[in-house]
Amino acid sequence: MTGDMHGDYDRFKARALRRLRRGDTLIICGDFGFVWDGGKAEKRLLKKLGRKRYTIAFLDGVHENHGLLAGYDTVDWNGGRARQISGRLYQLLRGQVYTIEGNTVFTLGGGENPDADCWSEALEG
Repeated sequence: MTGDMHGDYDRFKARALRRLRRGDTLIICGDFGFVWDGGKAEKRLLKKLGRKRYTIAFLDGVHENHGLLAGYDTVDWNGGRARQISGRLYQLLRGQVYTIEGNTVFTLGGGENPDADCWSEALEG
């Protein structure tokens, strides 16, 4: 488990993540940040993440493009509903119960970000 990746692909080069294998699940607890502008380079990167040998499952945080995330298809995944972004890359939805590697996980979220107005203005302008 980790969090606050903020779209930094170098985080996937960490020794601990290089040891993950098929059947493993990396859970990112907020601020995944790789679904941001919907551009071609981003789409290529999301496909690359979806092709990892392990599953990546993230819960959205305050630093996400929630509008883009809402456009992805919702699927049944490990006992709950999730958005399949690409291959083995999923957004966990709030209020769901999943069984991940034999563990029961309940997802919730929420919170306030004092920078929210600045982020909204940056995305709009």
